[in-house]
Order: sequence, then C-alpha cells, then structure tokens
Amino acid sequence: MSKNELKGRCPICKYLFEDCQCFYAGNAHPDRSKRQSVVFDHLYLFDRAQIRHIRKLQHHFLISYVDEAKNEIYKEILKEIGAADEAESDRSEKE
Repeated sequence: MSKNELKGRCPICKYLFEDCQCFYAGNAHPDRSKRQSVVFDHLYLFDRAQIRHIRKLQHHFLISYVDEAKNEIYKEILKEIGAADEAESDRSEKE
C-alpha cells in the first residue's frame, strides 16, 4: 500500500478509520501486536489524522507494563502533565 493509499486508514490494521479492527480482539482477528509496537515507535511517519486515530486507540487500550520501572515512569508522566486523576478514572471505568 502506498502512502496515499494509507491516508484515512489505520496504520496498524490498514482499515479505514471507521472500520478499524484494532478495537476488537480474539482468535478471529490476526495478531497485530508487533506492527502496533513499530507504529507506536515511529509516529513521525504518519499524518495528523492517523496520529489522532492512534491516540484514540491508545486511550481505548488498557496498557500496562510488567516492568515496574515503566509503571513508575507512566505515573510520573501523568503527574507532570496533571492527568493522573483523569487517567485513573478512565482506567477504573473500563475495568
């Protein structure tokens, strides 16, 4: 798929934003975790609409870390941007 063909599409699943499959999981869906990781590492490659879509996905996902140091970094960042209370309430609503 060329860059123009990817416009308006999720860079992870390659579906149009409104049909994005990343919100769904299970055995019927292919494992895109490696592609997701690479996309998250190279956000500079994508246009604003794709970045907004990725942000929506990240907000939807319950991302946690096995590495306790990463959890501490996450909490530190939340405090720095003043979003700790908002993020925690979002997480508790999804659980």
